[in-house]
Amino acid sequence: MQKIKDSADNLLAIILRFDDDFKTGKNFFTKDNYEMQLATFNLPKDTIIDSHIHLEQKRIINSTSEVIAVMNGQIQISIYDEEKNLITQEVLSSGDISVLYRGGHGIKVLEDSKFFESKQGPYFENKDKVKF
Repeated sequence: MQKIKDSADNLLAIILRFDDDFKTGKNFFTKDNYEMQLATFNLPKDTIIDSHIHLEQKRIINSTSEVIAVMNGQIQISIYDEEKNLITQEVLSSGDISVLYRGGHGIKVLEDSKFFESKQGPYFENKDKVKF
């Protein structure tokens, strides 16, 4: 697992590599107070995760966290701090995941790729995004 932080030690992103970070068991990578939680599960056959329901909770969400998971192919994610300074560029390949917590980001598709994005909602493009 790779944590990407800005110069003030604020968490900007977490990168999980499919080959390195899917260790046996249930592995949570975030603190309970993070707005977006991140975990991996690598469990043996016949494991049961008890049926459950998530109760409705009122939450204060200060920013939009985003998950990018590469299913197939290769992409490059550029990660910026909140002042739009480039912090790093990371190449993600099949099975890799990035959770983007703060700052900015951009994506360049390096080869034909299938990836999915998940983020908190509701989300309004004209209110929640500034391009630079």
